[in-house]
Amino acid sequence: SFSINKIKSNLKQSQKLIMQSKIPDIPCPRHPSEPLKRVHMSQGTENELLCIECLVDNPTAFDKKQLKTVEDFLDMASQYYDSSKVEKGNFQERPDRFQKVVESEHTHLEVLKAKIENEKKRVQKELNSLLTTITQVINKKQNEYCSLLDKQLFNFQYNYQYLEKQL
Repeated sequence: SFSINKIKSNLKQSQKLIMQSKIPDIPCPRHPSEPLKRVHMSQGTENELLCIECLVDNPTAFDKKQLKTVEDFLDMASQYYDSSKVEKGNFQERPDRFQKVVESEHTHLEVLKAKIENEKKRVQKELNSLLTTITQVINKKQNEYCSLLDKQLFNFQYNYQYLEKQL
């Protein structure tokens, strides 16, 4: 059986459909060829959605006084929903401390923006310094390796000259 909780999220859509008198047929999970037509409004358990076949199969299982049509149930739910909503303008005034926070939003945002800009500058400065240091280390290593390679070439040339003189 379906529980009422499964249709709560579609309540607004159902309200619109009721007003248009176009409630779609929802197939019963136990009797897929039958649409759900009744809601059993039992106390202490979840409400069950039932088709006519469910009622015929087990006529004594449900108190007839507790059975409502889907339309009636949706009307009841809609009325309950409407009565529980807070109407516009019918709310209490904001407490002063909250009002002050809301009013000072611009000031707080400006202070935060300034702090963030300063932090960005500090990060940029540190990263530029780090980049300079890394570039210096890389240039030093590049010069060392180039010097070693030049020495290898010199030694190789020297060895050829030595070999040539020996012959």
